[in-house]
Amino acid sequence: MRWTLEQLVEALRLLGSLDRQVLGALALSLTVATLSTVLATASGVPLGIAIGLGRFRGKRILTTVLHALLALPTVLIGLVLYTALSRRGLLGDWRLLYTPAAIVLGQFVLALPLVTALALAAAEGVDPRVRLTALTLGAGRWR
Repeated sequence: MRWTLEQLVEALRLLGSLDRQVLGALALSLTVATLSTVLATASGVPLGIAIGLGRFRGKRILTTVLHALLALPTVLIGLVLYTALSRRGLLGDWRLLYTPAAIVLGQFVLALPLVTALALAAAEGVDPRVRLTALTLGAGRWR
């Protein structure tokens, strides 16, 4: 416990020193996290709502795949992305490995199933009468 407390104090001291490199790393971390979260939310919420409210063939399979993605270890997802982004990988020509864009992509891939599953659960939890009432009051199918 003592080692952890000493490291925490050191980290806070570094942040308080206002060193350019530390502040640059902090700014990059916040930018990457914000961007990946916004992208995952902007795509995951509509996707989850569409799956939750939609009636289409393969809905159960799609939901099962989504839940399976939630169960995948993050290390496995990271290895798959690393392989895809490496020089000989599917996306190797893009030369994204070790760039902030690759970090955004990695965090996006990790967050998308979570956001989608939450939106799906919320959409499925809505009383069907609410949707029917909205339709009778003039709302469109996707409004």
